[in-house]
Amino acid sequence: MDGDGDTLTYSVSTTAAHGTVTVNPATGAYTYTPTADYYGSDSFVVSISDGTGNVSLSTVSVTVSAVVDIANDSVTTNEDTTVNIAVNANDSFENAGHAITAINGSAIIVGTPIAVANGSVTLKADGTLDFAPAANYNGSTSFTYTVTSGGATETATVTVTVTAVADAPMMVDPAVAGQTFDPATGNYATSTAEDTAVIGQVSAVDGDGDPLAYSVGTTAAHGTVTVNATTGAYTYTPTADYYGSDSFVVAISDGTGNVTLTTVSVTVSAVVDIANDSVTTNEDTTVNIAVNTNDSFENAGHAITAINGSAVVVGAPILVSNGSVTLKADGTLDFAPAANYNGSTSFTYTVNSGGATETATVTVTVTAVADAPMTVDPAVPGQTFDPATGNYATSTVEDTAVIGQVSAVDGDGDALTYSVSTSAAHGTVTVNPATGAYTYTPAADYYGSDSFVVSISDGTG
Repeated sequence: MDGDGDTLTYSVSTTAAHGTVTVNPATGAYTYTPTADYYGSDSFVVSISDGTGNVSLSTVSVTVSAVVDIANDSVTTNEDTTVNIAVNANDSFENAGHAITAINGSAIIVGTPIAVANGSVTLKADGTLDFAPAANYNGSTSFTYTVTSGGATETATVTVTVTAVADAPMMVDPAVAGQTFDPATGNYATSTAEDTAVIGQVSAVDGDGDPLAYSVGTTAAHGTVTVNATTGAYTYTPTADYYGSDSFVVAISDGTGNVTLTTVSVTVSAVVDIANDSVTTNEDTTVNIAVNTNDSFENAGHAITAINGSAVVVGAPILVSNGSVTLKADGTLDFAPAANYNGSTSFTYTVNSGGATETATVTVTVTAVADAPMTVDPAVPGQTFDPATGNYATSTVEDTAVIGQVSAVDGDGDALTYSVSTSAAHGTVTVNPATGAYTYTPAADYYGSDSFVVSISDGTG
């Protein structure tokens, strides 16, 4: 009231820190509206003027009591399964800027997990929460989340029921000598020698305590596998003569529909099954070689597939150094030395057995044999020579001698001796033993065909 009876005017002098204020200028009636979700103390100042320069200030203090905007939540998920929780869906914050700021009292930022009892919580960009239960955990657990809105904070509890789910068998290391285990993959590795079985074991545990059954999931490509259904002990037997890499898969079932697969990798090291061979033959004489006789291939299907690296088929000769090699239907090889060759030579043969190949060397000693003299043409006028037969022909007239020559060369360089082997039926013959020059004298008054034979000896038989 005004002692002078002046008319008074009311107005907001200082507004509220946590709300808005309107004042009726004539009556002084005011309306205070707190900021959304704010609770606590606030105040504002009203100015009253009498229009003559006199102003009075009046402070209005406001206590805003809390109203619960946040609500507890409860969700259910399966063991080992993350669940997304829209915790704000059942809250009633009026302030659009409200935000989750803490989990179990620890500050949280988007995308960074916070460890809580029996799991972890991650704040997502859309304001929801992901709860990931700890591995194999089942049961009831909880955590709190805190929301800041309009400067105020509220906290609620989220209860999560994690339903038990049958666990798949988990691979472990049975500590078998010679076998390794990779815990990151749950797979095993072992090794053996060619044609030698290897024994090992795969092993698993079941989180639910179910009895486990082991079986071959995928068999080996290059061997056979047996697995003990109760213990997981296995025997791998490689295919005869195979060496290299192989693998097989074992399936482990808990009987409730959960099956775990584990791979066993096997390295099969080579063992030499093939052996070198050596034979002797005479010059210009083919020799048959049973090359597989001293080999030890277990696979009955082993076969010679190449000579000196070139593919070979039965009956087709392959040229090699100083001769040729022919594969026969019985699996043996014929080596034919080159004409007049003598000395040592060799070739290789390759056998394929059980998917693997091995190569050995055959050494052939070709023994020299004395070569018979070979007749040649001495180019005597009136005399002809047939190289196909090594024979000569000449002519003369009745009662007239004819002179000619037979001639030969010796591959071994031996000295040659010429002589009459079979005399003429209708004349006489003389032969120079050193040169082969001959004189044929027909019988008196004879005419017609006649012949004689000259023998050429190298002195070695």
